Amino acid sequence: MARILVVDDDRDIVEVLKRVLEDEDYATETAFSGEEAWQKCQTTRFDVVIADWRMGKISGGELARRLNQLHRHTQVILITAYGERLAKEELAKGHISFDYLDKPVDRDDLLAKIKEALARLPKSLIVTEGKTDWKHLKHALQKLQAKGQFVGLPVEFNEYEEDRKAGDKFILDECQKRSLNPNERLFIYMFDRDNPDIVKEVINGNQPKSWGNNVFSFIIPVPTHRQATPHICLEFYYTDEEITRADEHGRRLYMGEEFNPTTTRHQTEDLTCRDLNKIGKAITLIEAQVFDKTATNIALPKNDFADYVLNDHANFNDFDVTPFIQIFEVIAKIIKP
Repeated sequence: MARILVVDDDRDIVEVLKRVLEDEDYATETAFSGEEAWQKCQTTRFDVVIADWRMGKISGGELARRLNQLHRHTQVILITAYGERLAKEELAKGHISFDYLDKPVDRDDLLAKIKEALARLPKSLIVTEGKTDWKHLKHALQKLQAKGQFVGLPVEFNEYEEDRKAGDKFILDECQKRSLNPNERLFIYMFDRDNPDIVKEVINGNQPKSWGNNVFSFIIPVPTHRQATPHICLEFYYTDEEITRADEHGRRLYMGEEFNPTTTRHQTEDLTCRDLNKIGKAITLIEAQVFDKTATNIALPKNDFADYVLNDHANFNDFDVTPFIQIFEVIAKIIKP
């Protein structure tokens, strides 16, 4: 939810604007002077500040100048009777960066300006352990937003397809190095729960960890249906039935516990698994080296599975993404504590 500050020494105007914004579900705070607004801005980072140009000691223009230095990405909209002429003059001088609204303020113009301002904000970057995780997150967010949840959540994913170096240790190292220098936007590193040594490094108690310089990390929460087996990777946010669905070629992901660790044979099907490190293990996915009686590998790679889910492929287009709500709630709290 976007956070907006409305500033004017006319209380009636402030209250009218506040009602309009709250009707649109914006989190709205108010101030009745430039001085009060400046105090609030030093302790709270607002996405948008709407201020009257002419106020007391700290005018709307002066507030914009200070905000440009304090929080350079905070969007400032000044209400003025001088409109475009004033904006062009100030921008030409290089003094301050702001948008403007003409008096009297029109409701539709106000909401349009806010929408434009929010679109200019830098989005937080979500970094995951592998190239399949971002696909599952992106798919889940799209489905949830279609239902009206997390609409406007300002995030994007570190999307990549190539087999670049990744994994929990790699992104932990990247997380630590990135935190050494200032960053203009948030970097949020998400980790699975399947490596206890990594888990204790990337959280603070049970809370996300702040590394400084706009860098955060967290581990995926345990969904309700995995409480008995919490050391999971992201695919286990789906049910076992969903995870093991087959594509039109008969390929699917297999669970480690589907195979007998002594014989390497499948418990119920005429299959053999040669991935000896995963056979017999619970909460473990097998994506290769599963052979039928014709020696054909019928395991489905995790990346193909992720592509199917992301693209609503037949038989993979009705997965329940409700468990992912927990992840986006964590992300939303990091962005707007």
